[in-house]
Amino acid sequence: LQNMLTGARATLVREPLGSISKTSLADPDRIMELADAFEGSRKMPGAQVVEILTMGFNDPFKPSFLRWLEVKRRSEGLQDFQDDTGRRYIRYEYETLDCSGAVREGTSVEETCRGQILPRRRHLAVSTVGLERFASDRPGTAGPVLEATWTLDASFVPGNGDAEVDALIRSFAPIDTGRLIGRLMTQQKK
Repeated sequence: LQNMLTGARATLVREPLGSISKTSLADPDRIMELADAFEGSRKMPGAQVVEILTMGFNDPFKPSFLRWLEVKRRSEGLQDFQDDTGRRYIRYEYETLDCSGAVREGTSVEETCRGQILPRRRHLAVSTVGLERFASDRPGTAGPVLEATWTLDASFVPGNGDAEVDALIRSFAPIDTGRLIGRLMTQQKK
């Protein structure tokens, strides 16, 4: 979803643990650790969860694929919440410097961007892990129930679209988590 007036955007990504896509920002070697990271006996600190979910920031290919010239984690935005059902959510922030065109190797940001350098974007992300039913390979049969990560990523240019992020998130979030995600997004906007 995108607000065409302010440029605020929201994306929702669901990935089954153990079968993440090649473009995923999560660490493929550690993604299975998230199975118990959100609850149970091996509950993991939020900073470690974010490290696993954003390991791709360190990969030179993945930020370029997303047309990011720079990406920077913001540790001050890290928060840990639970909803009414006890489901755990990790909220984190990062900033990107985006390019309107392809990103290639270069000695400067200007040389790297094959288009226009866009204003910095602030990303507010909320992630959780839960059991989800996936589509079946055979019509008429139930698909497998697997653990999956869900990440809702809302981004905006600071000073332009800050107020729109809440409405964008609420319009897209599932009813049971909409209040929680809306609360998370308004608490830390700076």
